[in-house]
Amino acid sequence: MHLPNHFKRKERRTTKAAALIARELNTLYDGIIVIIVMVVLSSLSIAALMIGLLKRNECPIQPWVPRWLIIFGSVGLGGCTLFIIMGIIKMTCCHSEKHCQIESCFMCGGCLMLILFLYFFAWMITGSVWVFAIRSRVQFEHPLEANYCQKLPDVVLQYLKYVPPQNKLDFTYFLSQLFPQSSIF
Repeated sequence: MHLPNHFKRKERRTTKAAALIARELNTLYDGIIVIIVMVVLSSLSIAALMIGLLKRNECPIQPWVPRWLIIFGSVGLGGCTLFIIMGIIKMTCCHSEKHCQIESCFMCGGCLMLILFLYFFAWMITGSVWVFAIRSRVQFEHPLEANYCQKLPDVVLQYLKYVPPQNKLDFTYFLSQLFPQSSIF
């Protein structure tokens, strides 16, 4: 079946428009997925930052452990924020490769992300050395002694161990175990 030239031109334009729309939706979808993943990953950084800030005076045997959490959370949150900003810029400014005018900005952002990743990795090793160096000398029961450190992972494990499965989402109990001196819970 032969179509007249008039219909062939419309068919080509429609195909190009559909391909452009599909490409735009794919870019938007990829950007949204990246942003969602980064928001979820940033929650780990926020948790580390908050725990470090709230428990900063509760580890006299190694005061760098809470500081490590604060810096870990801050750098992780900064990296996630930078990645989210780069994703938003890509979604709004770079609809296709030929329309992307900010490649040098992405190169600088990528280099900064690499530096943050290397720092993050080195900081993880440093924190592990601090934690494992005091592991045999630390105690968790007597907060007034010099070798005390608050044992947050133990509280989390106790929460998961003793709370019935239907109440696992009861964060009030978890927070009351985490902050027993607070009168809110």
